[in-house]
Amino acid sequence: ILTDNANKRLDETFNMLQQKERKLEEEAVRSKELAIQAKTADFAKTQFLLSMSHEIRTPLNTNE
Repeated sequence: ILTDNANKRLDETFNMLQQKERKLEEEAVRSKELAIQAKTADFAKTQFLLSMSHEIRTPLNTNE
């Protein structure tokens, strides 16, 4: 049988663990969101660079 003090400490520890678990889940969701944003930005950058590369080469190719 646990004493009242031990029971209280066990409850506090359990509640703290639940809070940390919720925070970890929130951080995992945020991490996934940031990864998606980074991939989207990388794709946009790649598309921009491809477009600019094409725009720079096109006038040179037409003058040849």
